[in-house]
Amino acid sequence: EDFLPEHVEASAKPAVARPVVQTEMTTMNPPETGGALVLQWLTYAFWFWFVVSATWLAGVVINYFVAPASSPDDIGGLLAYPLASTIIMLIVSLVTDWFYTKRESVKKTGVAHVIMLLHVVPFVLCAIGALIIVVFSLIMMTLNNDPFGTVDGPLKVMLTSIVAASLYALLAARVFFGGAKRSLRMVVWGVFVAVALGLIIASIAGPAAQANRTKQDRLIETALPVLSGDIRAYAEKNDKLPAKLTDVTHD
Repeated sequence: EDFLPEHVEASAKPAVARPVVQTEMTTMNPPETGGALVLQWLTYAFWFWFVVSATWLAGVVINYFVAPASSPDDIGGLLAYPLASTIIMLIVSLVTDWFYTKRESVKKTGVAHVIMLLHVVPFVLCAIGALIIVVFSLIMMTLNNDPFGTVDGPLKVMLTSIVAASLYALLAARVFFGGAKRSLRMVVWGVFVAVALGLIIASIAGPAAQANRTKQDRLIETALPVLSGDIRAYAEKNDKLPAKLTDVTHD
């Protein structure tokens, strides 16, 4: 080293190894926190209840449009709960999922991975079960030779099961691939909103409108037996028929 020039001596010195900087984006895999895990669980649970509500609403709407003559008289009462539940669960699920996406990691690990598996497996099983019901309904409609039987029942079950299978399959895809594929998540949101809006419009235009048109008729049908009993009680008490309906007392 004593015989080397200063510039040669400086260049010959071994370079100090610099630490390798991790280029992985920490924002893509945020740390698991209690709030993120709670949002994850609530998101999956809320979407599950939305699928249940939408399937129930689809069953009521399909039953009305496939066989309106066999629809129950109190279809308004049957429609109220699934309609309200579908509207509320759609809003709650979208809001919760939107907040969860801000903390959702691309690749889930630890507790988040366990929560994902606990939900995606039942969703896939529900989708497969609905597909089995679809095939069973098709076989029933094909092989049924009962002259008194109709295809209305299996057709209603098949259409409702198609809705359920589609929604559960999309929900399973959202849970399993939603963190890594933002476009898939947006597609699932769009389909859920479109299905919910379609069912809501169909329920309002169909069974809800029918219930509103016939509510006076149903009130009269309910009151007639009561009126008959009041007239009979008046005749037994006064030994004659009432001259006018206002003479009849009623509760």
